[in-house]
Amino acid sequence: MILVDTLFKVEKVKEKIVISKALGVDIETYDYKGKDFGKIRLVQVATSDNVYVFDLMKIPLPDYLKEVFRSREITKVFHYGFFDMSHLIKEYECEFNNTFCTLNATKVLTCGLNVKYSLKNVAKMFLGEEVDKTEQTSDWGGELTESQIAYASKDASILLKLYSVQLDYIERKGLKKIVSLENAIQRIDAKNFANRFFPDRERIDEELKDIEENYFRRLTVDKIISSKRLSKPLREKKDRYLFLKDLKENGFYPEFRTNWKTNGFFLQKNYTEGLKDLFNNLKTVKFHNLVLPAIHANARDFKSVELYSDSNFFNTREFLLLRAIGLRDADLMAEYAHIVNDFKEKIPGIIRWHKRMFSLLAERKPVRIASGKIIHTKNYLMEKKEGFISFLVEATISDFLKGFVVLIERSGGRVLQVDSRKKVVEVLNCNNETIENAIQQSAKLFLKEYLPSHFYEFT
Repeated sequence: MILVDTLFKVEKVKEKIVISKALGVDIETYDYKGKDFGKIRLVQVATSDNVYVFDLMKIPLPDYLKEVFRSREITKVFHYGFFDMSHLIKEYECEFNNTFCTLNATKVLTCGLNVKYSLKNVAKMFLGEEVDKTEQTSDWGGELTESQIAYASKDASILLKLYSVQLDYIERKGLKKIVSLENAIQRIDAKNFANRFFPDRERIDEELKDIEENYFRRLTVDKIISSKRLSKPLREKKDRYLFLKDLKENGFYPEFRTNWKTNGFFLQKNYTEGLKDLFNNLKTVKFHNLVLPAIHANARDFKSVELYSDSNFFNTREFLLLRAIGLRDADLMAEYAHIVNDFKEKIPGIIRWHKRMFSLLAERKPVRIASGKIIHTKNYLMEKKEGFISFLVEATISDFLKGFVVLIERSGGRVLQVDSRKKVVEVLNCNNETIENAIQQSAKLFLKEYLPSHFYEFT
């Protein structure tokens, strides 16, 4: 371990860092005082043979570290990278590409299982190593002790070991694409958290004034906020008022996450109705019937292209059966059971694909169904009944939506909101051509072909 606390040492360790293919990265922070962000005291960077601990109370963050963070060739390995990246973006305006989060990888590899995601538990799970977290909550704003420096060094060095072991699991389980998507979404989350969206201030002021004059009336704002006995309409206005005040002061950050507690549904955790009315130059994209191309991306040999290239196909009984498969809708499948054999003849390949998917259940691994849910086969029992069964797939609607968000952000646009259940995405700073390019690129990546125009509309 090398403590980097002078400008001479900054230059001395540069070469070892910039030539590395992968780096473990961690930070230690202090001085929160109830704010979203604390100050960064240490940045720890681990290479394959050493750990360099940069003391930012003694030196500035080196420019070459910023270049390393931005590099697409060097992999930066974090645990809960959202925290580290958001702080580095906020305080030092860093940019990040090619990151790997060992927490994200753990969530994908263990989805559906009851595990804890702390670095201590993950290191024990994958490496069999104990990590001492005694110094985690110590004072990082004063003189550093040898114990603190050793702790910071150990946390960074263990990340590269985890990366090697987890990457092997991910490649063997065929989960590299989904882990890459989760890491890309995490980078966007960190950027959004650090760089807030600020809406039209005049619109906010107008609405605040309207609430005060027409709902609060003679009562002061403090009186309304402190009151515990409010009618439901007034309580809703109070909540809206507080939301707008916070939005005016702190901005809004879209929080795109995969909800692992519900086994992998992609959603926006802080989705707020009515937010879009406060922004200018916003475009809304609504997607339709995405379950069909998600199924087709996996069963390549059935005649889906010639079917769904015609928008009238969505009114046929064949489409209803395909939809029932993708959504695991047992009632819908039962309703159309009398035409199952006819359906098999009209859309060949489906049954062969179903049988192939059964082989995945023999292996204890995370798998997905077309709508985007991720399940772990260790906890999943499938019952084979008459007609159709529920199906495990490689590409999902969630993958497509995540890819779309990432591509919009890379093009310079910003995604304000995602409603993954309604399949609606709201985009800022983008023209229709840029949005359509992102749609088609994501469709090609995850659904394996371009998406006909009747699958989406601008509203």
